Amino acid sequence: MDDGSTNDVDGIDREILQILLQDPRMPYSEIASRLEAAGYQMSAEGVRHRVVKLFDESEIFLLTSPQARNWEVLRLNVVVKDEPGATEATFEQLGTQNFWLVCRGFGSVDIHGVATVANVAEADALVTAVRALDEVTSVSYFLETDRITNIHDYMGG
Repeated sequence: MDDGSTNDVDGIDREILQILLQDPRMPYSEIASRLEAAGYQMSAEGVRHRVVKLFDESEIFLLTSPQARNWEVLRLNVVVKDEPGATEATFEQLGTQNFWLVCRGFGSVDIHGVATVANVAEADALVTAVRALDEVTSVSYFLETDRITNIHDYMGG
């Protein structure tokens, strides 16, 4: 995992990530036991080393399914005015709000944001705040109600 490329994440790393998706607070000793059941021999200290390395050298953000926790995941797609600086200004403004991911690129939307909110009312308030931004022309969104996550396919598995 020296250069941060996806080729440096191996089967053991993917198995560890899959286990952490089920329970992000699982003790390293329990992860080691589950790895052994999957055919990998590793001590708890070895697991700790790999987990630290995964988080230090990558930009992995693990979230369990929203139905397993008492919060909602809000996903937002924003289109801005076709004016110089509109995308940059809106991107910066969203970065100061309650989004844990804000990205921009090329496609049918200008900006994509993801936030974790406590309830539907908080999601509505955040959507309303984004719609009120001067440069925004449209906002589409959804609240995630379920998810399938396959870490073995994540990062080129």
